[in-house]
Order: sequence, then structure tokens, then C-alpha cells
Amino acid sequence: MSSIHSTTKSLRSPVAPGDSAGYDRFIDQQVEKTGTQVKLVDVGSSLAVLGGGVLSYLLAVTVTDHWIVSLGTGGRWAALVLLAGGPAGIWRDLSCRCCLAA
Repeated sequence: MSSIHSTTKSLRSPVAPGDSAGYDRFIDQQVEKTGTQVKLVDVGSSLAVLGGGVLSYLLAVTVTDHWIVSLGTGGRWAALVLLAGGPAGIWRDLSCRCCLAA
């Protein structure tokens, strides 16, 4: 407990007048911590959107197969290949563009 108070006290009173190194270190640490948290939230929200897209696709295929047109075994395999191959193709295109841009 005393280390927290001593750290806070040292940040509030710089060693010499005009010396803001303690403040700068504290601000840099907080900016880095916040940046990490923002990245984690961004990854989490991207995964949630991806999961929602996969579930929407599966619902559409299921409704189509059950009520509109019977897809049969070949149609179901084609739907699975599209589900796996679509994002893989997009990822490949984006990674190639990033490599060519660098």
C-alpha cells in the first residue's frame, strides 16, 4: 500500500521545479495501457461481427435448404466450401495488396 502512495506522491511533486519527467512517464504508461485496451476491444468487436456473419450465412443456407429448395448433399458441400473459401479468398487478396503496397 505504501508503494502506491509513494508513487502517487512522487508524481504529484516533481524533483525540481519545471521537471515533468515523472508526469511524462505516467502519461506514457497510461496511453500505452489505453492503447492496448482499445486494440483488445477492436479485436473482440471484429470477432463478434465475424460470428454474426457466419451465423447469418448458416441461417440463410438452412432456410433455403429446408423451405425453398432442397440443396441435397452437393449443395450443402458447396455452401460449406463457400463459407470456408470466401473469407480465405478475401484474406488472401487483402494480404497480397498489403504486401504489394509495402
